[in-house]
Amino acid sequence: MTGSVLETASALAAAQARHRAGEIAEAIAAYRDILAREPDNPTAVHLLGVASLQTGDAEAAAGLLERAQRLMPANADVLNNLGEALRVLGRHDEAINAYRAALVVAPDHAGAVGNLARYEGSGGDATPAAEPSLARPRAKEEPNTRAALKALVDSGRIDFAFDLARLDSMDSPVAMQSDLAKYFILLIVVAGLAFWFGGLWIGIATTLVGVGIYQMLGRPYQRRRLYARIRAEALADDLLWRQLWRFGGLRLISRDPARPGECVAPDGDWIGFTRGFAVESQGAKD
Repeated sequence: MTGSVLETASALAAAQARHRAGEIAEAIAAYRDILAREPDNPTAVHLLGVASLQTGDAEAAAGLLERAQRLMPANADVLNNLGEALRVLGRHDEAINAYRAALVVAPDHAGAVGNLARYEGSGGDATPAAEPSLARPRAKEEPNTRAALKALVDSGRIDFAFDLARLDSMDSPVAMQSDLAKYFILLIVVAGLAFWFGGLWIGIATTLVGVGIYQMLGRPYQRRRLYARIRAEALADDLLWRQLWRFGGLRLISRDPARPGECVAPDGDWIGFTRGFAVESQGAKD
């Protein structure tokens, strides 16, 4: 993962934290900063649309959510939120179509089910939903969906990137700090001996060389090991995958040129993202 990807993931996490805390103006400013650097970041476009809708700017929200839908065509949260913006603007048929499209992607999406029921039951004058979908994972995370995601990763259609510092912290579900503990101990021992026998400058030089070797060799090794563990263990175990997604620091990325998009933990709808590929594949078979 490049530095810019890490910076974007960190900035998105901070913006979403402010958004969830109700600091809408600050979240909007943060999303705009991200889009100034990365104009087609689908998560930032989507959540800026959600925040715009929450501040009453339905026109701007609809434009942003339509753009997000083009970037993430099979994301149920985006489609549901687009339906809400269109409803506020009085574009009733388009709103109903957006809700229905969300349910094609994710039939159990509670927001879209409720919004469509209210809308159709009121003849187009439905009261607004309590809150737009802020891209929350739903409780029903079927094993089949996780297995489908693993198959998509194995086939190369979906890949993932991650924040190494976050996922290798002590409270991470996939922490692997013990893998490098022996190398840190060795570095401390060697540096101590260098200070003892060689003096201050030899000791400092030895420490700097050790840190440089770790940066060049240790961190790439750590990243490869963590990537392999996520792929081999987390994607093969329902409980570990749910824990990892809720912990955050992970991003699913489409490698299919025909349908670019991404889904960022912990707030991204990984179920809808995965099902989008399944719906597309089923349509191709039909």
